[in-house]
Amino acid sequence: MTPAETLIERIRPGSPLRENVKHLFGLSSRLAAERRKLESDQSLSAVGRREKEVKFAKELVRNLAELSRPLRRSREDAAARRSNFKLPETDKTDAVSELRRQELRAFLRNLPLGARVAALDTLGDDGVLAVLDAPPALSGIPADRHEFIRTRYLEEKFGPQLRALESVDEDNAALESAVTMVRRDLQIGSGLANAEFESLLRAHEVAPG
Repeated sequence: MTPAETLIERIRPGSPLRENVKHLFGLSSRLAAERRKLESDQSLSAVGRREKEVKFAKELVRNLAELSRPLRRSREDAAARRSNFKLPETDKTDAVSELRRQELRAFLRNLPLGARVAALDTLGDDGVLAVLDAPPALSGIPADRHEFIRTRYLEEKFGPQLRALESVDEDNAALESAVTMVRRDLQIGSGLANAEFESLLRAHEVAPG
């Protein structure tokens, strides 16, 4: 399989990002075809061929920016969706509920270290949220276990949505690999240094569209 085919297979069927990968590698193919055409043009000097190749490669950078735009948008959308998967906010002005959370944390903190997480599992969401609503030290839960409890809670509440986003992340990673490969080809063709190529690409990325 070609690199393009390998990356396309990593993207979910039906995803429009598959077409982006095809079109991205099409840029490398266009540059290679242009290079072959210039090499066969006996009316050009070596310097002239190189100048035309550089010009052609630079023109393709606009296409690179356009074809990588869905990747940026997909990542932004995934980040926005992921930000909605969070712990419920607590009302700090509700003195009764706040006192209850403090009592739950104190109960856990007074248990032997090895018994705290197990005891937490018997307290339901109220206990879990009381722990997660405060720094680990206030419940005596080690920081790594505190993070585990948070991750587990979010997985229980938003598991299907989080797994869907993981699939989106995998699609994005495949498209990013395609962008990286094609970008390298175009940069070599353009003869630009990293900073110069980045500047040119960014100028097209911020263009409307």
